[in-house]
Amino acid sequence: MSRQGGLLSGMQSSCPSPERNPGLPGSTTLKPMALELWDEDPGTVLAIVAHPDDLEYGAAAAVAKWTSAGSRVSYLLVTRGEAGIDGMAPAQAAPVREREQRASAAVVGVSSVEFLDHPDGTVEYGLALREDLALAIRRHRPDTLLLFNHRDNWGFPGSRNSADHRAVGEAGLTRPQTPATAGSSRPRILTLTP
Repeated sequence: MSRQGGLLSGMQSSCPSPERNPGLPGSTTLKPMALELWDEDPGTVLAIVAHPDDLEYGAAAAVAKWTSAGSRVSYLLVTRGEAGIDGMAPAQAAPVREREQRASAAVVGVSSVEFLDHPDGTVEYGLALREDLALAIRRHRPDTLLLFNHRDNWGFPGSRNSADHRAVGEAGLTRPQTPATAGSSRPRILTLTP
């Protein structure tokens, strides 16, 4: 099997885990986590995230390695990131964020970038989102599904995860089997989580 990884086993993040510092009352010292490298051939990959730039935080290097080794990687973004630029109206920010995402995807060898147009900042976990993801998975037929952190936090104190990230990650894990997706294979799932 060729070495195409760079991702961590189960996509565990490299965020440090907290440990109390006995010398200072109430203080926390961050201790690095033990990590395992995931180095399997991912085949075709569908990366599903909530916002533009989510993949650039933690997965872009692995995606670049995969595409340079010949894997086809596609990006599916649930929002256009329209709430993501302070001082810019959402209608102006959405096309800027979309252009930035397409440009950064091209840098790592990804040419297929799709947006679902759910509202940024208010993505809701539910059947509609799960069906949108299931249909995209059916259309792309990936061997590997890459999801962002679906947990409440990033694994250390005060690290609350965004509601959009949690909703999209959980919907990717629990996408329904609908008539449109019945009979499709179940891809392996990698999640970027602590």
